[in-house]
Amino acid sequence: MEKIQSLMQQEDWKKAIKAIKTYHRKHAKTDEEKAEVSDLLTTAEGRLALDEIETYYRKRQKIRKPVRDLNKFIGEFEEFPELVEKAKGLLQALRSQFVHVLEDFEEWDEDDPTRAGGKMTPVEDAKLVKHGEKSARWKTGTGWSSLLIDCTGLDWGEYAFFCAWIFNEKKSPRPSYIRFDPTSGMDHYWAYRLAVDWVGWKEIRMPLSGRGSLFSKHGNPQWDSIEYLRIRHDDEAGGRLEVILDDIRLEKAVK
Repeated sequence: MEKIQSLMQQEDWKKAIKAIKTYHRKHAKTDEEKAEVSDLLTTAEGRLALDEIETYYRKRQKIRKPVRDLNKFIGEFEEFPELVEKAKGLLQALRSQFVHVLEDFEEWDEDDPTRAGGKMTPVEDAKLVKHGEKSARWKTGTGWSSLLIDCTGLDWGEYAFFCAWIFNEKKSPRPSYIRFDPTSGMDHYWAYRLAVDWVGWKEIRMPLSGRGSLFSKHGNPQWDSIEYLRIRHDDEAGGRLEVILDDIRLEKAVK
């Protein structure tokens, strides 16, 4: 066991895995010992997997695959907090190179009347959070409900996609609609109208411009001078809405 501890301290994960398997086969007798050795094996295999993800990025300078692998890793090792914490740290470091988070609701002030029409409450259930530790439940009111996100000083023109995660708990006979309006002046804005016609989580990933973009132009908005993002809902188009929002962000085009 001392050899195993030494190898793990040296972060020589391949040799540690081999030594742990040998120890489990030859020396672990009691159920308690076997459980302890199994946890060590999972930890060593997890650390090796994280090293391989980081090595892949450093050699190829491609971000999308490592980010996808890290998200999968976090789900598979959720019972091992230290591994998950390390994976989240690496994920955040990679994401920061091509993602600008507009709102992740980690520090959301539900009592700030300038931020949201309707009722917004924090959510901390891991199954209802896509990024970080919190998301937000948005229960719209009557008439127009609006959520405003300050974008002062941010050049949207440096990014290729507008992205967000939305969770809808139940499907209605008539879908409700959410509008996303990046605004660069009172009468100058882009608009993207989304029908909420699904159940569960859905990732919105919309090109800001060019082929495939559903943003329509009103007035003369400029991507390099967006003042705020307005998220709106009108209860006359499908009735009131209750959804969970998380990880509203801009992304650059990456490999």
